[in-house]
Amino acid sequence: MIYGNLSLKYKFLVLALGSFISFAIFVGFMLFGKEEIAISMQENLSSIIQKETEEKIKLGTDSMASSLRALVNGLDEKSQLAIIAKAIEDFHFEDDKSGYYFVYKGHVNVVHPNRKDLIGTSLQNAKDSNGVYYVQELYKNAKEGKGKFVYFVFSKPLPDGRLGEAQKVAYSAMIPNTDNMWISTGVYIDTLQGHTSKISKLILTSMQEILHRNIWFSIIIFLAIFCPLTIIFYNNLTKGIRILQHNVVSFFRYLNREISHIDFIPLKSRDELGCMAQTIGDNIQQTNESLKQDSILVQDVLNIVEEAKVGRFGKLVVHKSLNPQINELKDTINAMSSTLLELLGDDLKKSSRAFTSYENNDFTDRIEDAKGFGVAINGLGDSIAQMLKISASYAHELSEKNKELESAVENLTQGAHTQSQSLQNAAAQIDAECLKSNK
Repeated sequence: MIYGNLSLKYKFLVLALGSFISFAIFVGFMLFGKEEIAISMQENLSSIIQKETEEKIKLGTDSMASSLRALVNGLDEKSQLAIIAKAIEDFHFEDDKSGYYFVYKGHVNVVHPNRKDLIGTSLQNAKDSNGVYYVQELYKNAKEGKGKFVYFVFSKPLPDGRLGEAQKVAYSAMIPNTDNMWISTGVYIDTLQGHTSKISKLILTSMQEILHRNIWFSIIIFLAIFCPLTIIFYNNLTKGIRILQHNVVSFFRYLNREISHIDFIPLKSRDELGCMAQTIGDNIQQTNESLKQDSILVQDVLNIVEEAKVGRFGKLVVHKSLNPQINELKDTINAMSSTLLELLGDDLKKSSRAFTSYENNDFTDRIEDAKGFGVAINGLGDSIAQMLKISASYAHELSEKNKELESAVENLTQGAHTQSQSLQNAAAQIDAECLKSNK
């Protein structure tokens, strides 16, 4: 993955660029979405204004019906119609004067300010282009008095005096104190679209001005806050990572014996990197202390080995390590040293001295505090000394017997010599006598 191969610097730049692009896209949607906002606003305003219009015509119709009740009370129908016609003849509302009141008796129109041609006509079966029986609906609603509205298409007086058609919403109410007469008014809702469009444009223009101003303020604040904070965050992050990298590299160089001590740089920060650096520092210090203890322990082992090389045994490793395997090695070395001490004694030089003495026929040398092999050497010396004592005793006895034998031999020799002299003397006498005889 390309992103995974990027350095931290470029990853951070990608993050910052992504933030700027996201902000720019957000601003773009806000700016280019104004048409959608305008349509949605116009629809909502149309719905709101439609509800307000319904409330307005309902209030106006109910108010007019209530007012006419007092005016027509106790009069005959003709007089009532005259008063009603006079009351609503010149009453128009809306900006284009398209709003007016009209009165029906049952389904027959009896008063109409604009359509005189409809007066006296039953419109029970009248329907608009959409098939709505608007008179029937209005009459029904007036009798029921449930506040319902009727939407239908009806003729509309145009500014030039002609009649057109437009969608209309109407409300009806019974006129009290009359014989089945009801009054109604309506509003052509085609004007609502222009009205809502005008209001929505005013609101949208105001919103756009506010939006543009807020966007520029947001951009300025974004650049004034995000950029410095981003730089500070980046510098702080990279500084912490560089220190962590330096400490870890220094530690491993120390482990690899490339440097003699760890060049540890503390990171004075309480964030995650600071906690990580503190944890690494504590572990490095603990590891360093462990390595020092291991070094001392190994030096003790080497000293024991050097002592063993010259024949001295019995020394023990007293230092401990945080590494259980090294402690196991320590226990093994101590056990071996104790075993060698028991087998060979504390110093082989003493044994060598004793052997040298024995080679020189001096079997009096002994090893002090002998153990193992030393005990055997001392025993050998004792055995040889005992043998020598026995041999000396035997030699003394042989010497005494030899002396006795020598004395006996000497006596025999002297006796033999005396007899030899006697024989020699006898032989001489015999020789002398023989010479005498010959003469």
